[in-house]
Amino acid sequence: MLKQAMVGLSLLAASSMASAAFIVTDSVTGADMAGITVTATFGDGSTGTAVWEVTGTTMGTTGNPIVDAEGMSGAAIGADWSLSQAGNTFGDFDGTSFFGDWVLDNDTTQVITGISINGWLGESGGIVFDVLPVEEGTAGSGVGRPPVSDFMTAVFTTSSPLMGGAGDLFYTLDIDFGAGLDNGASAVFLMDTDAVSVPAPATLGLVLGGVLLLARKKIFS
Repeated sequence: MLKQAMVGLSLLAASSMASAAFIVTDSVTGADMAGITVTATFGDGSTGTAVWEVTGTTMGTTGNPIVDAEGMSGAAIGADWSLSQAGNTFGDFDGTSFFGDWVLDNDTTQVITGISINGWLGESGGIVFDVLPVEEGTAGSGVGRPPVSDFMTAVFTTSSPLMGGAGDLFYTLDIDFGAGLDNGASAVFLMDTDAVSVPAPATLGLVLGGVLLLARKKIFS
C-alpha cells in the first residue's frame, strides 16, 4: 500500500513539474532582453554579431504605462550598425507616434540584406517572438502581434518554436531586406516578444522531494 501510494504521488508530482516546465510572461521591454544575439548580413555576404545590452531602466511617471515604459530600453550594437528597442515590445501607435518599436540603423559602407535575432539563452529560457494575434496561445503569453515594418519589402520568418508551447512562440526571428537596407538608412518594425523562464532542476527536485516526504509522514501517522 505504501509503495502504491508513493508511486502515485511521484507520478502526480512529475505531472505537475512537467506542466510547469516553463513560465511565460508577456510584458517585455528592451531592458529585459540582455544576452540575446543579433546577426547582421551585409551585401558582400559577410556577417557581424552583437549581443543585446540594457541601455535604459527609467520608468516614466505620466501614469500611462505604454508611454512610461519607453525609458526601458536595450540595443545590440555592432560595428557601425545597431538594433535597438524601447518600451513594451507589443507596441502601440497613438496616431502620431509609435511606441515599443525596434529600429535598425545602418551606418556601414554597404547594405544590410538581413538580420537574425536569436532569443535562446540556454537552459534557463530566453526571449521568444509571439506571432499569434487576437487570442492567447501558450499560457501566460497574452495576445501576440504579427510583425509589421516601414520597410515594405521586408520578409519576416520565425523558427525554433518553444517546445511544449501552442505553436505561437519562437526563439528566432529572421528578417530579409531583399536588395538591402542602404547605408545611412534605418528600418523600423513592431514585433511582440515574451520572456520564457525555466525552473532550475534543483528547484524541481526539492518540490518532488518535499511532496514525497510529506506523503511518507502522512502514511505513517
